[in-house]
Parts: sequence; structure tokens; C-alpha cells
Amino acid sequence: MKKFEVIGKWIKHGSKVLVLGCGEGELINYLQKKSDARVFGLDIDEKRFLRLFQKDCP
Repeated sequence: MKKFEVIGKWIKHGSKVLVLGCGEGELINYLQKKSDARVFGLDIDEKRFLRLFQKDCP
């Protein structure tokens, strides 16, 4: 998660973030826990993207 910490430092509170290539949502989950940013994700791989919903990733 150290790589996510570097990204998280760039996110301002209350901002909106779009994660392209979000995969199964690891970065989305991290950012939602560490900031009050609204985080959205997109991925071209439908199967991986659908796993987000199975994990209850908002």
C-alpha cells in the first residue's frame, strides 16, 4: 500500500477522483478510507470491474 500513500498525499479533501483502470478497486478503497474525496472508477475489463460490486465497493 506504500504506492497508494504517495497518491493519497496528492488528493485534497473534498475533491473528486476518477481512477482509470481501477481493476478490483484497491486504490478506490484506499482513497475512500484515507480521505473524504468522492472516488469513481472505470475499467475496460468487465469481469474485474464487476468484482467491485461483489466486494461492496461503492
